[in-house]
Amino acid sequence: MKSFIILLLIFFLTLCGCFSYNSLIFNQKFLATKACQDVNPPPINPPPHVDPPLPGQKGDLIHGGGRVIDGKANIYLVFWVDTSFQPASPHFINLTEQFVQDLGQSSLYATMSQYHDSQNRRPTCSILSGTFIDTRPFPPNLVAGWKNGDGNQNKIDNFSDTIWRNELAGVAAQQGWNTQDYHNVFVLLPTISWGPCGYHQYFKDGGQPASPWVFVSYPYNKGQIRCADAPQSPNNDPIADITIDTLSHELLEAVTDPLLDAWRSHGLEIADKCQFVSPATINPKTNGNVTWNGHTYIIQEEYDNLRHGCVVEGP
Repeated sequence: MKSFIILLLIFFLTLCGCFSYNSLIFNQKFLATKACQDVNPPPINPPPHVDPPLPGQKGDLIHGGGRVIDGKANIYLVFWVDTSFQPASPHFINLTEQFVQDLGQSSLYATMSQYHDSQNRRPTCSILSGTFIDTRPFPPNLVAGWKNGDGNQNKIDNFSDTIWRNELAGVAAQQGWNTQDYHNVFVLLPTISWGPCGYHQYFKDGGQPASPWVFVSYPYNKGQIRCADAPQSPNNDPIADITIDTLSHELLEAVTDPLLDAWRSHGLEIADKCQFVSPATINPKTNGNVTWNGHTYIIQEEYDNLRHGCVVEGP
């Protein structure tokens, strides 16, 4: 009887919000995400709109023997927002979170199921597993390098790569996120424009490959928009919409080629072969080319081996 009364008390305290299993920290957001359910592989007939890959990039993706993120991928977002350097655009954080939640059970993600590992294990879905907002200032040497134009090169450099990697590793350690599981993908989104629009790498544990991680550059630099594949902004926030486009590119590459030894074609990954937004896919009423769960985005296409071309949406 006493145990029943205690359980009943906890139930009512939880309902009224007086009791919580998660304590709130000023710069951490706890997420109530839906359970990840497998999305059905899309049929190949009738197909959606299919575009050819970039010129000179014919040929399907070939499996190099490496693993994919089979089953469920857990996505962790780290926003590094130094407002003294540059504040985030109005929807930079919430729209990115929303997109990651929508992407993981979309028909576009379902096309990833054709890309299996050597044991025929396949990607099925992904969820947003955590978000952290770091409001600390950027390192002084990074800001100094930005002022000198060091980040204007469209290439990965060891200097910034070490900073991004250490930031993700530090946040993950603080939050208790596992960087040794290849099913976990860690994404860094700082409010600074540096280097390429985005890229993905992986952590190492004792010299062995561990969790993949993604860097997405802030697409605004000294008054200029960067990394835009299309002029439209369906969410009236060009910076957030461009960020989502770049993130879709890197996330789906991280799923199908997490350790840089899986699905490629002449060195190019699934998104590299289709690095454009096809005008034919854009809905003039929404200015977007996909709508999932009532949310509209504009993103590039991805290569589909079954259709031998670039698609943005399964049927």
